[in-house]
Amino acid sequence: RVLKYAVDNTTYKQVAALEIRAALDSQQKVRNVMHSQQKQDEAMRDRMVINSERQREQTLQSRQHFRQAQAREVAEANRRMAEMKKAGAMQQKASEQQAARSQTEANAFNDRFGRSLA
Repeated sequence: RVLKYAVDNTTYKQVAALEIRAALDSQQKVRNVMHSQQKQDEAMRDRMVINSERQREQTLQSRQHFRQAQAREVAEANRRMAEMKKAGAMQQKASEQQAARSQTEANAFNDRFGRSLA
């Protein structure tokens, strides 16, 4: 190397400059590859976080829909139960009124029958 420097200084400087440029280019390529890999890793982590949050949101929404469906079912069951109670109460009232009418008619018949005998 020293001999090349001493014999052909211009060529030596050109070759040295080319080697330095090649080394710098190689370093830049390595940096670019590392930077690209870091970006890809970061993008992958971001996608994982987004997918995790999306899954979490879907789970929360499905739970909310399930709870709403349960609330509707309970409300419907309560409504049907109230209607059944109301219908039962109305039927009992009608039955009591019918029994009272029957009793009144029976009493009226007995009064008429008793008067006709007397």
